[in-house]
Amino acid sequence: MGFFRGAGLFFVSILFIISILSFYSFATLSSSLEYETVQNEITPLIENLTTQGLTEIIGDSNIFGEGINDLVGEDFNITDQIEENLDQIELFCENNSGKYDLTEFGYGLDLEIPCDSIPENPEILIEDKIEIIINDTIYDLVEEIYYDNYSCNFWNCFGQEGIPYFLISQKAQEYWNQKVYSSLIVCLILAVLMFLLIEKKINYPIVLGILILIPAIPFLKLISLLSFLDGFIVKILSIFLSKSYQVFWTGFIVGLSLIIFGILLYTVLAGTKIAKWFREKSVKKEIENTPVKSPAKQLTKPIMKVVGKFPSKKTDK
Repeated sequence: MGFFRGAGLFFVSILFIISILSFYSFATLSSSLEYETVQNEITPLIENLTTQGLTEIIGDSNIFGEGINDLVGEDFNITDQIEENLDQIELFCENNSGKYDLTEFGYGLDLEIPCDSIPENPEILIEDKIEIIINDTIYDLVEEIYYDNYSCNFWNCFGQEGIPYFLISQKAQEYWNQKVYSSLIVCLILAVLMFLLIEKKINYPIVLGILILIPAIPFLKLISLLSFLDGFIVKILSIFLSKSYQVFWTGFIVGLSLIIFGILLYTVLAGTKIAKWFREKSVKKEIENTPVKSPAKQLTKPIMKVVGKFPSKKTDK
């Protein structure tokens, strides 16, 4: 029976480690793909795209497929294009309300400049005006991508042509968030099984805390562990892993709390046993030091008292 219990505990512990790693991974993706986080992480990347050529940023990466350069051009630079066509953009926005389509530049991009982003102050420098236009354009672009209505299922979206924008969308965030709850339920079930299988229940909080804490350690430096990859790929992956350090600290605090609780519980129970041992020893010593009266003396007095109660027998004269 002990062998099967130990083997079962080992097997359940391995499953728990896999489940908690899955939970950490899903939590990282879910929290990293929240809207504010995506805006903060992807905006610098797109800003680099606006000031540098696409080939300079991507390098030899083929992450978007072979047709990306044919789509936007190897030397595509949004800043240069806006600067060259600024008069045309301003003229368009004077006569129209809405957005100026960047496909007018001859690049097949679904990118539009909001006319309300163009400063009306005539004294503003051209560089500052272009920067304001680009910032508002990027903000609107990210918002549109994030909240776009993607009709495909999550995994079926990979079969569609073009850049997989859905990966940084609300659809993806909700998908990974569902996985977080599913993996958490599995972890709770496995934790209950471990409690039933472990022989010394007092060790359970410490064991559970260790199994929660150790798998969280790689998430502290998850982005650094990917530094061997191409620079542009790391920038893309950092969008999905930006909250990994928060996941680490959550797992670390929960695991450490369980370990400390287990140690305190063990200390309290051990102290209770020690106190009980001292009490038993003190009582035993007190019994040993108590003088014991001899049986003869204990029996004499009652007999004498009993005898004294009988009336004396009169003798015949």
